[in-house]
Amino acid sequence: MKIAFVTQWYDPEGGSAAIPGAIARALQARGHEVEVVTGYPNYPTGHLYAGYRIRLHHREHIRGIAVNRLPLYPSHDGSALRRMLNFVSFMVSASTAGVYIAKRSDVALVYSTPGTVGMAGLVLRRLLRRPFVLYVQDVWPDTVIATGMLP
Repeated sequence: MKIAFVTQWYDPEGGSAAIPGAIARALQARGHEVEVVTGYPNYPTGHLYAGYRIRLHHREHIRGIAVNRLPLYPSHDGSALRRMLNFVSFMVSASTAGVYIAKRSDVALVYSTPGTVGMAGLVLRRLLRRPFVLYVQDVWPDTVIATGMLP
């Protein structure tokens, strides 16, 4: 099966952001063709990783998996406005340019951390008429409140 894996964070980002890479590799090991739609690496610092610059589209292969990087506003600080810009900018990129990448898939697996990535999955489903699986890692909005981003 051809799977478009939509996730805001992906390798080489570490910590909890490494989970999508593990999922993609496990799917690939089971014979699926996985193509990732993600942003430019900036987690957890909010600064772009060395060797990357934001462009409209950058395609690379990591551990044998095609990774398509789309623009986002890099931020991971205490500013609610900048964090929302980070989340919304990737949602817009995944909902627009992501459609062209995901159209080659049979299904989209949407890793919804943050929750705005789930909205991109809805757009992809509507435009491509493909099923999608929503994988919710964090419970929103509880995590936003628990971290002090919102009261």
